[in-house]
Amino acid sequence: MPAENLAPHGLGATQAPGGPDPDADPVVEANAMLGGGGRGLWYALHPSAWRSVLASSRYRREALTSSAMSIAAFSIGLVTGPVLARTLGPQGRGEIAAVVQPAWLLGWLLCFGLPLAAAYWLDDVPEGDLLATTASFGLAVGGVICLALWFVAPVYLAGHSAATLLWARLFLVILPLSAGVNTALEIRRRRGADLAWNVWRLGPPVGSAVGIVALALGGMLTVGSALACYFVGGLIPLVFFIRRFWHCRTYRPSLSAMRQLLPYAWRSAAQTGASSVTGRLDQVVLATVVPSAQLGLYAVAVTTASITNMLTIGLPLALFGHQRAEPQGARSAERYRRSLLTTVAVSSGVALALALLAPLLLRLAFGRSFEAAQTSLRILLPGSVAFDVLGLMTSKLSADGRVGEVTRAAFLGAALTIVGLVVVVPRFGIEGASAVTSVTFASQVAYLALRERRHGAASPRPDVALGAPPHHP
Repeated sequence: MPAENLAPHGLGATQAPGGPDPDADPVVEANAMLGGGGRGLWYALHPSAWRSVLASSRYRREALTSSAMSIAAFSIGLVTGPVLARTLGPQGRGEIAAVVQPAWLLGWLLCFGLPLAAAYWLDDVPEGDLLATTASFGLAVGGVICLALWFVAPVYLAGHSAATLLWARLFLVILPLSAGVNTALEIRRRRGADLAWNVWRLGPPVGSAVGIVALALGGMLTVGSALACYFVGGLIPLVFFIRRFWHCRTYRPSLSAMRQLLPYAWRSAAQTGASSVTGRLDQVVLATVVPSAQLGLYAVAVTTASITNMLTIGLPLALFGHQRAEPQGARSAERYRRSLLTTVAVSSGVALALALLAPLLLRLAFGRSFEAAQTSLRILLPGSVAFDVLGLMTSKLSADGRVGEVTRAAFLGAALTIVGLVVVVPRFGIEGASAVTSVTFASQVAYLALRERRHGAASPRPDVALGAPPHHP
């Protein structure tokens, strides 16, 4: 049965005659709601009609849930961001960015592409074996890398405070767990990007935000205590991993499972690494080139520009599992087309509003000292729209097994980022980094769009062996 029609039939029992049919194709149903003259308009504006549409489409429910939860988490961030900025100032905000952003980047690199590969092969390999295999590999290989970085950290953070170095090293202790923890989360997303999955996914930012606000209210917020909140928040998904590991009962690291994962994983790892370079290298480089105050302004501009992503992120988060399990090519293509149009419309509209209101928003949210971030923010906004579109394209292609194409686009972005940052940042600072980011994301979208246009109506072969077909209930 198509994933869109998994809602209980009883949800449609109370619909008025002539209203939307909960068992109908949601695409056709939405067209009927928005057309049909006055009657269609009445249904489009009536709350019960929209409840029926959501009840008939699991994909829509999961997409809206993921976006709503992301917006809620971002709203909390809108509180903690100004709290950090006003309490610690640009200098302290830059100290935090110098630890948190590289830790995020390293955490994703240490996953080695295994989480998404595990979700892709979930129908072929037991969950317990996937968790044990990825966790063992991450601890063995990631542990060696983090041990080496322990001794590199003082050089990288030269000129930063002792508290910054201490917490950077503590992050290195837990980062080898990233592969196993993120595998558990990706497998859960594959089964459904519902409310429970979103709670675990957003545990780190929400947990750290609660701690930061509590410390600020108690007058105890410092750079060290803020980094402690980020550290403790980052441990929340580990609880979910332990629960899933215990639930599986039978688990063993498996060489055969690793061999099955590797063709997809190395492509995914290359894509993740290159994408992390594109998305995070700017702040890593800026930490060594510009003063902490300038880095703080850039961090605020990036945070504000990401509002567009909060409103659209639910679509790519929910899309992977549905595309992977969809047996009907026409429904899969139509779902992706509508998701793409929605992403472009919402992201562009929000970006335009942010550009127009940038000075006011920055002053009200972060204080007058952060108004200087408005130029960087405006330059970043086109890249934010491109980033949102790129996320949806990546999710669709990854579900189709075409992760190699995504990887090539990511390498294009990484190359442009590295060259751009080396050439532009020393002369133009944070504004130059903003321009490099926008150009890079737009170039990746253009590359993938050209690839899709070249393929046309043909169905490209996946980059990895398909193995057993996905199970369709």
